[in-house]
Formats: sequence, C-alpha cells, structure tokens
Amino acid sequence: MLPLVGPSKFDRIDTMKTVPYYKYATTLFDVVRRSMPYQMPKTLTNDELYALSAYILSLNKIIGENDVMDAKTLPQVKMPNRDNFIIWAPDKI
Repeated sequence: MLPLVGPSKFDRIDTMKTVPYYKYATTLFDVVRRSMPYQMPKTLTNDELYALSAYILSLNKIIGENDVMDAKTLPQVKMPNRDNFIIWAPDKI
C-alpha cells in the first residue's frame, strides 16, 4: 500500500511515493481510479474520485479544505514538486 499523505519536505526517499511528490494532481486521480477501493478497484464514480482526490490533496495541504475538484479544477492544481520532478530512468521512456 502506498502512503497518500506525506511530509511537505522532500528529504526522505519514502517521500517519492507520496502525493506531494507527484508532478500533476491528475496522477492522483488516476492512481485512485485504478486502485481503489482495495478489494474492488475501478468501482468509484467520477464524482467519488474527484471528492476523494480533493480530500487527499487537502490532507496534504495542497488545496484548501473546502476547495472543490472536478474535471476543470483538478488539472489546475499546482503541485509542490512540479518544477523539481526527476525522471529516474529517462532512457526507458
């Protein structure tokens, strides 16, 4: 299981597995869509996925507690590591 709430500083290797490390907020939406709920992945509705994404982003203090996520607002979220994202194996892309 991957942790979805992590430290705001990127000083530990485990941080790379948490949401603040993601370059785009849409990555969170995709991870949640493909893997949750654990026993029945791909069963959440889009509204549930946006609500869960907003909740996780809020827990990570990336968006406000009352911010609403949808198809228009989610891609506009500025992730804290967006400019420092490192591709570890660029030759494999």
